[in-house]
Amino acid sequence: MRQSKWITGLFVLLGLAFWAGAWWRVVPVLELQSEYELIPERISADVIEATDMRLPVEAMSIFRSLVINYLWTRIEDLKQEKQYFDANYMARIICQLQPHMADVWKFQAWNMAYNISVAMPRPEQRWEWVQRGIELLRDQGIPANPRSSTLHYELAWTLFHKCGGITDDHHRYYKLQFMGELDAILSPVTDQTLEQLAATPQSLEGFGSDPAIAVFLDRLSEVEGISDHEALIDQLWDLRLNAIGQRTDFGPYGAALSDPSVRELFSRLDFFMRARALRGKWKMDPQRMIEINQKFGPVDLDAEGEKIKGSLDWRHPSALTVYWAYRAMQLADFKKDFDRLQDHRVFYYALQGLFQTGKLNLFYGVQMVEDPDLKPGQEMVEKPEKLLMEVFESHDLRMFPSAYKSVKSVLKTWEELDSTKIETTANGAVNLLRDGIIQYYLAGHEKHAQTYLKELITEYPYKEITHNVSSLDQFVARELRKDVEDLTSTVARRRIWDLLIWAWRDYAFGEDDSSERKKRWAQEMHVAVIKDIEDIGRLDLPPFTEMVKLSLVAFMGSPYEMPPLKRALANRLSQEQPELHRWLMNEIARQEQAAQEQADETQ
Repeated sequence: MRQSKWITGLFVLLGLAFWAGAWWRVVPVLELQSEYELIPERISADVIEATDMRLPVEAMSIFRSLVINYLWTRIEDLKQEKQYFDANYMARIICQLQPHMADVWKFQAWNMAYNISVAMPRPEQRWEWVQRGIELLRDQGIPANPRSSTLHYELAWTLFHKCGGITDDHHRYYKLQFMGELDAILSPVTDQTLEQLAATPQSLEGFGSDPAIAVFLDRLSEVEGISDHEALIDQLWDLRLNAIGQRTDFGPYGAALSDPSVRELFSRLDFFMRARALRGKWKMDPQRMIEINQKFGPVDLDAEGEKIKGSLDWRHPSALTVYWAYRAMQLADFKKDFDRLQDHRVFYYALQGLFQTGKLNLFYGVQMVEDPDLKPGQEMVEKPEKLLMEVFESHDLRMFPSAYKSVKSVLKTWEELDSTKIETTANGAVNLLRDGIIQYYLAGHEKHAQTYLKELITEYPYKEITHNVSSLDQFVARELRKDVEDLTSTVARRRIWDLLIWAWRDYAFGEDDSSERKKRWAQEMHVAVIKDIEDIGRLDLPPFTEMVKLSLVAFMGSPYEMPPLKRALANRLSQEQPELHRWLMNEIARQEQAAQEQADETQ
């Protein structure tokens, strides 16, 4: 009996010792949780109320695993039934129950950006869900898991595939949304701008610690009676964003901000608001952006060698992809987690995207609109207008060296880890080189084209494309000929026509180099088609000079081109090519007259 009590007492003492030891370790564990941002979050009331789940929070803490298993099973069933909205509600609960499980955030973001968005008929509705998916990863998932390369990759991939590429029907609308706000933050997009943003204090307390700034903010607060400087700056930033494409007068603050004596203070305030939006909403560090620019930025094509000079166009979704993929690569251990090489792939995909479509032109225009509320004759005095914005993309040849360098880096990684995976990436490198050589050649940068042709032959001698190459001219002519060999004659004619339309659009923007390159490309394809088709009359392919003129008429008559853009093109022609402008006006008048005569005959 005594022995039994002694043993019991011993176990009690051991239990107390273990409990004391565990309690002693609680503080260090909590400190580590705080350091690594791994503190679990409670389920918010609005999430519970928004679903048909009425499970008490206390019960969830006790039966956490059972609840999670049930929710995952239910989500899979809802996916099969294509009930994506209901699945989204379930996933929101799991995100709070398992905030440090990457797959939870990955699923919910994918569901929003892909499954739910495509069910929306209008571009603004679809964008709302794409944006929600992006913000979920960027604003919640990554902050909860700051060292997860998986979530950084998912964010990078969504930005690239959904917005930076062309797979979504409304990708141009998405690009316009990115460009609109980021242009206000980053314009002009240069290293100098980023350096100024990086040097700006990160907090309002730090910014307002300067007495001159504090007095300036107090003065602005008196305009609308807003004593809270946070609210004041939010209102000023909203006014700035709402004036995109127009003159920013800052509404009631205009008089105070236009005072010449506060010009320097206003400039500092402007940069603080911009840096605050970049760091706060977009979660981007300007110093890291500068670092990426220095490693993978555009090169100066006119300088000796290929020295990086300039900044990525950070308004482009593909540039944002580079940012988040770069961070994913820093976090990933390729040797331990072989699948993380996908981080590297999306990185070079994005750089290739910046080479192929990285030059963005944001066009502003004003279009008259019909207002059914106006009385007859009133529109002569009150002309309703709406601001038109459109974004157009084209090649950015300055980005080719960085894009190719990133592919070579991936090839090197494959060689070190798994040589059996090299072939697919090598094919991508060859295709990229081929495109770069042709684009450089057509743009008149024959020296660069020759350098990369030598690279192609030297590095990939086992590829068929490198065989029987006698000169740069012969290589480009052969490859352009291949472009039309696999096309039907009708499709080849359409391709030439599209290139000419794009050339006129670039000319209207003032992108003369890009315009001439597209015309030259179209001409080379025209020559190749003629060589392939013996009976040219059967193809109905006009002479190239005639196609250039006809494509101009088609551009001016297209309902898909913005009227302000057409006016810009006509103005340039009237000043720089008056004969062509007169011919164009006569041809448009002739076609309008013919259409009117046909309409009269029909009546």
